[in-house]
Amino acid sequence: MLDDEMIDFLEKYSKQEKAKAEKLQKYIKKQNDNGQKLFGGIVIEIEKSDGWRINQKPVYDWNKCEQKDWSDWKKLEF
Repeated sequence: MLDDEMIDFLEKYSKQEKAKAEKLQKYIKKQNDNGQKLFGGIVIEIEKSDGWRINQKPVYDWNKCEQKDWSDWKKLEF
């Protein structure tokens, strides 16, 4: 997922991250549409054994997080 030719933006998640997460995804999309190679999103370590996950959805659903529904989060591999 992470690549030497990409610029990475990773932010640790918290309840207040909704606006920041959505703005970040809009910025990344706009830059990538203009030829940049950006990658980023909100990250969380769900459990030590499960590793880190990243949410790159354009709309951040905090309610899913509150219910421990991590279906919007992909495994983050370095």
